[in-house]
Amino acid sequence: GFTSNLIFWAIENRVAIDHARASGCLVVHYEDLCMSPREEVARIEEYLGVELPDRIDKLIDKASWSSSPQAAGLSGRERIGKWTTEISDGQLAILEEVLAASGMDAVYNRDTMPAR
Repeated sequence: GFTSNLIFWAIENRVAIDHARASGCLVVHYEDLCMSPREEVARIEEYLGVELPDRIDKLIDKASWSSSPQAAGLSGRERIGKWTTEISDGQLAILEEVLAASGMDAVYNRDTMPAR
């Protein structure tokens, strides 16, 4: 259920972020892509040393295979904040516990944007 999925997410992301940072890899957050797509694409291009095709702007707005088709019609703020309207106060408390226990509270909290 909710808790097991959250624990899996926290472990998966903690390992990935720690490894990426230790390896000097660029870390890109979904939330940043939603809120500042052009700036994030520029960071990716700079990191990779390539120029992505102009059509990338259109592709960023498309819903991914793992998201709801309605996500394409939402603003960046709505995309990243939608989860806050879909969980209970009890689930929010579990979220905060899992974030703290996994160390992911250094990146994520009640705010919809990752911490820097």
